[in-house]
Amino acid sequence: MHVVIIFHNLGGYHIARLRAAQKLLAEKHFTLTAIQETASAGEHPWGSINQKLTFPLITLIPSPELNQLGEINPQSPIAAQRLPPYLDKIKPDIIIIPGWGFPIARAALTWAH
Repeated sequence: MHVVIIFHNLGGYHIARLRAAQKLLAEKHFTLTAIQETASAGEHPWGSINQKLTFPLITLIPSPELNQLGEINPQSPIAAQRLPPYLDKIKPDIIIIPGWGFPIARAALTWAH
């Protein structure tokens, strides 16, 4: 089984919890992939997390694009528009969706339906 969890933006404490979840999932022969809308958020300047990753991470709006687009918030439709092709490619069995009202959550729910 392939589990996908979606976030607006991952920070170090998210990574620590996801590493623990990945370890438990691996015991059941499950895999974990995280998807974040953006690599950087003004309200949470986490810094680099790449050295802490032990699972695949997909970033829908990479940092270089943020310079052109400006600040991306959870209400932005951009990441939601980009999500379905990634889900088509990785074919998750389980999607952990961040809430229900954000465009990214609705896009994930529509894909899963």
